Amino acid sequence: MPFFGGGGGDPGAASKQQGTDNAYASTFGSNAGGAWNALFPTLTQNATNPQGFSAEEKATMNTASSQSLGGSVAGAVGQGTLAGERTKNPGAFGASLDAASKHAGETASHNALGVEEASSNLAHAKQQQALTELGGLYGTNVNGLNDMLKNANEALGIYEGAKEHQSSVMGNLSQLGQFGAGVAKTIANPGGFANQ
Repeated sequence: MPFFGGGGGDPGAASKQQGTDNAYASTFGSNAGGAWNALFPTLTQNATNPQGFSAEEKATMNTASSQSLGGSVAGAVGQGTLAGERTKNPGAFGASLDAASKHAGETASHNALGVEEASSNLAHAKQQQALTELGGLYGTNVNGLNDMLKNANEALGIYEGAKEHQSSVMGNLSQLGQFGAGVAKTIANPGGFANQ
């Protein structure tokens, strides 16, 4: 028989709250499991074997660089040839054209190295982000579990406190009943009160 008096708690309500907390914990666990199953493999892959640019992306970047440099060299050759024809000295610009070609080759090599470095930096950034996210997932799981356990323990404490309070009230009612029985006996036997 639950006690609904002031200052006490209802053991039935506390038990119901504990059931609600357990249901929320179960839902939380299912949701966390689903998120974990989706995120964990990808994050683990990025943490243990991070990838930078794909081979296709690198090829596209290197091709764009080479095309730009090739256009520059072609322009220089064209201008050198035109200048040689105008001055009637086609051999005068050979050294300049060789230098332009050499510089273009060095720039292409430098740009290719830059693409590899950017790819490596991207892989490292992915790895750091994955490790951070994995740490966050771990913290979320631990914190969520701790919160659910705390709520369940609080509900259990309320339930136990209400049961104790109910027993105390029942004991008080029993004492009150015994007192009432004594009063009734005294009323029924007025002289018996003085003899006790």
